[in-house]
Amino acid sequence: MNRLLTLTFFAALAFHVQCQGQFTVHHFTCPLDLVGSSEKLIISEVKVLDAEARISIHGRELKIAARNGITSSEVRSAVQRSGACDPVPVASGGRSVAGENEAEVISDFPVRRDTGDAERDDAEYDAAKRAWIMAHPEGYLNLNQSQGQ
Repeated sequence: MNRLLTLTFFAALAFHVQCQGQFTVHHFTCPLDLVGSSEKLIISEVKVLDAEARISIHGRELKIAARNGITSSEVRSAVQRSGACDPVPVASGGRSVAGENEAEVISDFPVRRDTGDAERDDAEYDAAKRAWIMAHPEGYLNLNQSQGQ
């Protein structure tokens, strides 16, 4: 009996570990903090796309773990349909990039970090954003135009 329980436990554990690898995490940033009803709208639209999706929203940062095979463009479209924001994809390494179908890369666009000190985090993000805008005025105009569409 103990052997059967042990085998069942390990089979369930193996299945759980295998299932964890079947998600891709998509990172986005939005121009405004996402709170309250915005969060609910995003969650609702993403769940229509993938009922198993996991969504994490912190300020302007949005992380969505969706099943493999669901592209970043599909996730971005779901967030756009929510009406909460027009998200900018953020690739690994903290670089924001334009949509997958666009060639333009928005280099080193700052992302707000959450260290637990909200005042300092906001100040650092605002300073980094101002510096980025000064260094990339055309990129900032393009970003604003794409957000307004």
